Amino acid sequence: MSLLIDTIILIISEIVFFIGGYVFFVRQLSENYGVRNQIVILSFAVTFALSCMMFELIIFEILAVLELT
Repeated sequence: MSLLIDTIILIISEIVFFIGGYVFFVRQLSENYGVRNQIVILSFAVTFALSCMMFELIIFEILAVLELT
């Protein structure tokens, strides 16, 4: 795959992970703990997305999915 396609794949997956983390926090965690502060919610979503991205990059490296540079 080319560098552009690799970049698009990673950006789309980062957005999906961010939305997933945001939805998970709002639907599951904020109900139980009553957190309504947007900074806390966004911090959780960003941390979750970056963690998933690191895991995804490790898996892609093992499977040799992305282009070698």
